[in-house]
Amino acid sequence: MKKPYQEVQIQKKSSKKVFFVSCLFIFSISFVTLLSVFISPIINITRVASTNNYIYEKSYYFVMLNTMTSNKKEAEKESQNIKARGGAGVLMFKNSYLVVTSCYDNEAQAQSVCQSLSTEEENFVVEEEKISIDLKPFSKEEKEILLSHLTFFETNIIEIYNLSNSLDQNNASSILANLKLKSIKLEADSITNSLIKSDERFEGVKKAFLSFESALEYGSEQSHLNSAIVPYSSVLREIIIHSVISFCEINKNN
Repeated sequence: MKKPYQEVQIQKKSSKKVFFVSCLFIFSISFVTLLSVFISPIINITRVASTNNYIYEKSYYFVMLNTMTSNKKEAEKESQNIKARGGAGVLMFKNSYLVVTSCYDNEAQAQSVCQSLSTEEENFVVEEEKISIDLKPFSKEEKEILLSHLTFFETNIIEIYNLSNSLDQNNASSILANLKLKSIKLEADSITNSLIKSDERFEGVKKAFLSFESALEYGSEQSHLNSAIVPYSSVLREIIIHSVISFCEINKNN
């Protein structure tokens, strides 16, 4: 039996454990919120062993159907099936079509979701995609600006991810989600405008932010659609995957 994507997010609890689990949940949320103050921004700067320069690296993990097809219509059918169940259903083409259901910045979480979704009928796999930017062409001040922009992207990808889960759990409305997307887009617009004035070294990052803006605009436009056909949480997961793919393209363009 194919599982709704939401089942991965919400586990049923026995009535005897409701009070204990509720208290634990509230404590966990408070703890995670507090912890995020100390671990944010989530940036991994790796020193290049042979030089005194730096590389920005960030890994994301895609959960996708373990099915590859050269037939686009078949892939689109699988995509719509995933979307109807709350997943992103994003098509990627790597010699053949792949259907991506969700994206995480934590491999263990991605593997857990992958295992929860997999059944005898459907098998899912995890694939890593990495943003990697060589920072050596940039001055100290330029690095700080660039890292600030990348932190903005990371932080808001997490924000959109949390929002998609809130929609699944009926803790947020599509109206609220749409307003948040518009707010993020306004800030992204400001970053893109500042990058337009920069030289060609920033070209890859500028293109990635333009794609991020396009994805956010697409998300806002979809807020009025019938959620009974495609849940709005699915649209938010689409935004995340398309945006992460765009930022991973920086590696190839530089």
